[in-house]
Amino acid sequence: MAAIDDHVRDVVFPALREYWEAETSLSEAVAENHENLREFRISVMRRARTASLELNHLADVALATGDPRLTVRTLDAVRDLVRKHCEYLRGGEACNDTALVRDVADAFKHHTLDRASSSVSGQEAVVACHSGYNDLPLGEGKYGGSEQVVVTLKDGTRRALTCILQNASDAWLRLLGSDLPELSMFPSDA
Repeated sequence: MAAIDDHVRDVVFPALREYWEAETSLSEAVAENHENLREFRISVMRRARTASLELNHLADVALATGDPRLTVRTLDAVRDLVRKHCEYLRGGEACNDTALVRDVADAFKHHTLDRASSSVSGQEAVVACHSGYNDLPLGEGKYGGSEQVVVTLKDGTRRALTCILQNASDAWLRLLGSDLPELSMFPSDA
């Protein structure tokens, strides 16, 4: 198994699993009207940050490994190669969620983004909140608008972070020739 596959299994997938678990815990806490919702919100945001950073950092790791499946030799070229494998919720429609993961990770790291190509303005664009009917694209996020991490783009579009991370991680798996696990499932034996 190549070093990049080990990194996906040992670092990226655990970060994604922990984020999904925090989203589930937040939903349960909201449904139960838990007395300390703040701690669940903090937890989901911390895990959202880690998942975004680890998935974004995968481009650096991939480039450093010199994996033969990557036919390119620059970080921008790696990102472009992964983007070509990104599709919206496995439906065949191309999307640019790999770039959006980078923007979210940068927003967490730098608080305010000054990169003109960024689709988010900064950390305040990534929050745990309720979403109303038609706030998110059809099929994204939690049913019924339950509280979840939502990313607001500069153009006002709102996206569920779960969907963005799923699409971007799927793009990586396609590029690496790996089978796609069930949606929101990131196995430890990938």
